[in-house]
Amino acid sequence: MSGAAKVNSLFLNYKFDGDMTEKNVEIELDRVKRPMSYKELYASCAAHTTELFSVNTKPVEKFRQYFSDNQRKNVVFIEGGYLGLKSWFPTNQRSLLPAQPYSEIINGSCDVAWEAGYEIAKREPFLYDHFNDRFTTRRRDRRKRGSLVEFHVRQFFKENYPNFYVEPSNHMKYDCAAVDDFKLRFPISNNNVVTILIDIKSFSENESKDGIIRNPKDGVVYMFADIVKDDKIVMYGFGKGDYLKEIGVKEGALVKVTNNYLMPMDKIIVMLNIANVGMDYKSILSSIKSTNY
Repeated sequence: MSGAAKVNSLFLNYKFDGDMTEKNVEIELDRVKRPMSYKELYASCAAHTTELFSVNTKPVEKFRQYFSDNQRKNVVFIEGGYLGLKSWFPTNQRSLLPAQPYSEIINGSCDVAWEAGYEIAKREPFLYDHFNDRFTTRRRDRRKRGSLVEFHVRQFFKENYPNFYVEPSNHMKYDCAAVDDFKLRFPISNNNVVTILIDIKSFSENESKDGIIRNPKDGVVYMFADIVKDDKIVMYGFGKGDYLKEIGVKEGALVKVTNNYLMPMDKIIVMLNIANVGMDYKSILSSIKSTNY
């Protein structure tokens, strides 16, 4: 028994490869999409070498110092001993970088598709025909596609974040229009919850992936998603109406948006995940800003 304990002790004292370990941490954080403690990440991500630390050195603390004492390219140290990805948090820079599709692929559901078809059938008599083409095959296909995207994204948030999901303003009111497809109660901090309106949009079928917003509203967040491979939905990104109105290409009442104008979906998902585990987003943001990441 004592021999086994010595072997285990030696194993724990192995040095770790910094570059490989950092890559493993990035992969794990991207998978979980919430800050994780350095001890938890060390246990699952440390890439050990054949070299040993001194007997009195604690490798897990060396792991912490690796991230806390030095700025890393993609990983940020958070007060309290947590690590997160820099890309999760807002920066002052508004660079036009292509939005990466959120890695959570929503599998198509017959039940959700049925609900989408039922609701669009109930609402169709009351929908305004902006382009005077409501009966064309193209318009009906676009409306069907948009409904499938909307209902699957809505169901994703309803199932995964029931504490923060709020039904749309015109829920069960089929003859009423609404600027939102659903709402999210955003926990900015433990004592500050902000409700935002979400309008789900899908891109056009062309390769440039244009999205069209009619008269973007300042108080609405536009979330873009689309169908891929016929039966899967991927969420691309989001943007506030006031921002997209300024940066988009205006064509009368319409504003054309491409996916490189959007913020990545991870920023929303991470915020909700942080609240789900009882952490305070505002405190985390203050912590990482103080490190000038």
